[in-house]
This record gives sequence, C-alpha cells and structure tokens, in this order.
Amino acid sequence: MKLIYLKSFLFLFVLSSSSCEKSNDTPVLECPDAALQEISNANGAMVYLGCYDAWAVILEESIHDDGQTVLASLDIDESFEVEGMKIQVDACLYEFDLPLLLPDPAPLGYLYKMENVQIVEE
Repeated sequence: MKLIYLKSFLFLFVLSSSSCEKSNDTPVLECPDAALQEISNANGAMVYLGCYDAWAVILEESIHDDGQTVLASLDIDESFEVEGMKIQVDACLYEFDLPLLLPDPAPLGYLYKMENVQIVEE
C-alpha cells in the first residue's frame, strides 16, 4: 500500500514540477494603433539628453536612410541609466513631444518618444 502512495506522490510531483517550468519566451510587445512604429531587438547605446532631462537610446542602425535615430523616454529603469551602456531595446515609437528645457539644442537626428520599453543589456 505504501508503494502505491509513494508512486502516486512521485507521479504528481513530476507532473506538477514539469508544468511549472518557466518559459524562455520573452513577452510579446504589443503597440497600440497610435504608435508610429514598433522596434524589436534593436541595438544601441544609452545617452542622457540634458536638454530634455531624459535618457535615450541612440540606435546603431538608423530607421532612416540619413541621420541617426534617437529614442527618448522618461520611463527608463535606473539600472540602464549609464552613459554609453550597450543595450538591446524593444519599444513602441511615438511622435516626439518631450518638453525642451534648454533653448535650441544641437541637432540629434530623428527623435522619437518610446513607450512600453523593454531593455536588456547586450
């Protein structure tokens, strides 16, 4: 009788542990219709934009043929607020509307505001 209980317990344990394994799939980013564009697994480097008091990502490969692409957000996790840190980003891109704190900043390239930001260090 004890053998039956032991086998049942082992079977339930194996079954429950296999069903609780974490998936290695990353969550799928879903952008609302208002987004201009969605980017996935884009490589870039972190930079602080003092004129907007915001952290941004300068993409290694621009979305446009001419000029660099800069993605700014007020919602960057503190652990990524390191100048020059190489990162990989998924985000929804919107028209840039962050308030300018300093007059007439140097041209940065194409600016977008990021939301639903998911960043990982390269």
